[in-house]
Amino acid sequence: MRLCNSEKERIEAWDQNIHELKRFLKTEKGKALLQESTEKVLSFIASYGMEVVKDPDVFLALSIAEKYGLLLHDAKIIGSMIENWITKLATLDKDFQGIPIIELLELKEE
Repeated sequence: MRLCNSEKERIEAWDQNIHELKRFLKTEKGKALLQESTEKVLSFIASYGMEVVKDPDVFLALSIAEKYGLLLHDAKIIGSMIENWITKLATLDKDFQGIPIIELLELKEE
């Protein structure tokens, strides 16, 4: 695949921004921002009666990816659902359609 100059420039700019972000997050100010953000996200999640679950066993995720033709990230979501007895998923991601072991909740886009 050949990239034109503008695509190369965008990739280089993105790469530079990622490295700057990583450097910032290692500073005291960056660590404080991460802690504050994490606390806000967890508080928001708890306010809706939800909880955070751990990633599934990697071999379970790999077998799900292979069986249903999913990317590993999507397979990890299904694996976490299985390990935590979660059967319903709210998502707009069409990659989860047709997977018989989960029930997709109908979401209406506005």
